[in-house]
Amino acid sequence: MRKLKVNDFFCGCGGLGLAFQEAGYEIVGAWDFDKFAVETYRENVGSHVQKADIKELHQADIPQADVWAFGFPCQDLSVAGKQKGMILKCQDCGEVVEINPEEYTGENTCPKCSGKDLRAESRSGCFFEIMRLLEETERERGSHAGRYHCGECKRAKALLACAVYGV
Repeated sequence: MRKLKVNDFFCGCGGLGLAFQEAGYEIVGAWDFDKFAVETYRENVGSHVQKADIKELHQADIPQADVWAFGFPCQDLSVAGKQKGMILKCQDCGEVVEINPEEYTGENTCPKCSGKDLRAESRSGCFFEIMRLLEETERERGSHAGRYHCGECKRAKALLACAVYGV
């Protein structure tokens, strides 16, 4: 039987990675922007981990996997954190935009210039970087025939919605 493959984003010290390995999954990619987290993950889970900021990743950097797992940084949403919210920055005009995740459509635009290139300004805004990667994967799937499962992005988006909204 084929092991299901996992990409582990915001992998930290490896809690999700260890759980997936224990459940019989194969982790094919793992990323965190903190060098100490990466060192710890390497010791706890494996050497497949890379130090990288998700804001700099593109779909071509991501191996094919059956599951995209992540515990995106939520400190800006938590009562134990700064409670700044999910904040994005328009790359066209520099406007800082606070996004209500319940109203996010993937089609949000900058209220100042109507630009669509919104990137995470706060670490909690990195949730939208996962959405960007999924959208890139969906868009580029045709040029990488056979690399991605049909409908992978739609299923992953549904799982993301469940994870964020507790559905």
